[in-house]
Amino acid sequence: MTPLSLLASGFLGITLAMGNPSSVPFTLSRVDLSQKLPAFQLRTLQGTPVHSNELAGRVLILNFWATWCGPCKEEMPSLERLRQKFPPDQLAILAVTTDIRPQEIKVFWQQLELHFDVLLDEQEELSQALMVRNLPTTVIVDTHGHLSQRIMGPREWDSPESVAHIHNLLNPK
Repeated sequence: MTPLSLLASGFLGITLAMGNPSSVPFTLSRVDLSQKLPAFQLRTLQGTPVHSNELAGRVLILNFWATWCGPCKEEMPSLERLRQKFPPDQLAILAVTTDIRPQEIKVFWQQLELHFDVLLDEQEELSQALMVRNLPTTVIVDTHGHLSQRIMGPREWDSPESVAHIHNLLNPK
């Protein structure tokens, strides 16, 4: 069994054991979750540069996806609904892709009426820095810039559990 198939079977086993994967926070990571988000500068689909330091003070959701990834596309509407539950100065959602088909991305974004930015990771610098190997992979960063969670697989991002997790990151006890 290859390491990737072993990982996939383990992920499936954990998912089945947990029941509904979208209702339970699931973290699987080789990334040190106490580390800071690496500095980055990527461009949006419209060509606007986004610097990681511009995002400081907010909870940040980096969702790594591609147009060819069915589960990635299925979870996008729930990310949009999550975005609507928080003011933009508290939560930033960024869809990060290495996909080089901007026209397909634009059509998809318009069809689903998504209103968060797509970042083009053409050189795969951020994807490699965060060790993204599967899609979708989502990295959640706290308000201090520390990695909070790394989640592999699709989620219902507007579930009560996900919303509560964001609230907890915004208002730590």
